[in-house]
Amino acid sequence: MIDYEIYNQIKEYANAHYKNSKDLYEKRNQDPSEIFTYIINGKVAEWCAYESLLEFGYIVDPPCMKILDKKDKSHEADLLVHGKDNILFKEKIHVHVKSVKRYKKLIFPLSFYIQRSDPLVKRPKENHYFFVMMKEDEYTYYPHKFICSTEADFLDPVGDYPTNYRVEV
Repeated sequence: MIDYEIYNQIKEYANAHYKNSKDLYEKRNQDPSEIFTYIINGKVAEWCAYESLLEFGYIVDPPCMKILDKKDKSHEADLLVHGKDNILFKEKIHVHVKSVKRYKKLIFPLSFYIQRSDPLVKRPKENHYFFVMMKEDEYTYYPHKFICSTEADFLDPVGDYPTNYRVEV
């Protein structure tokens, strides 16, 4: 669970991020309130993942709150893990946080979506992981699953998401 101050910073970040990419969202004909919610949910999940990793003794950088120019956006990891219990790893672990909602009744298996253009789809790496966070409420996500990108199955999407792959968890 994140605190109120962090949540307010996330809302400011979401506003700035949306304004920075507004033309892209409009070109895609995406609903502004929906995009704003996605941005907030993603950043809350990142902060909850960060807090979870710290609780487990990992040495991890906090989530980035910098607004990047459109030309600088990338598929880089959300979190970088440097080590555990004061011991540094030879190679950093790149953590890509994915948030999912908890449903009372699942029609399809629980999954998240990843863009087909993400480099991890074509070239998965041993030190890149998907950290799937389960949404409890507006401020809280719990760790659900840690998946190495080399073990993820990239499946065709369910529904109308032609630019994405689906990864079941």
